[in-house]
Amino acid sequence: MERAAAQQAALPGSILNRTRRFLTWRRDQAPLRAGGLRFIEVPDGMLAFERWLGEHRILCAFNLTAAPLEAELPEPLLGMPLEGHGFGGVRAAGRLSLPPYGAYFGGQA
Repeated sequence: MERAAAQQAALPGSILNRTRRFLTWRRDQAPLRAGGLRFIEVPDGMLAFERWLGEHRILCAFNLTAAPLEAELPEPLLGMPLEGHGFGGVRAAGRLSLPPYGAYFGGQA
């Protein structure tokens, strides 16, 4: 029963605790709860969109595959990496690198 909630609750890196951490982080991000939405063109296997509310903007990018993916995106769109969500996407010099099934959240306040 490795997927039982009681067992996962005791493991900091479990799927249950990662999901809880992400949902807690998401509640604090106003543009993710309400605001504008614009999809970004990225390579196959990746999903990216920008959410905004007032001047606060967040780029959300997801790798939907089992292989690492990269995309070139404008620096202003990438924003500064946001922390606390538990995903490991990396940005460097206009390039976004996502691990398998990974995500990146970049913000502009």
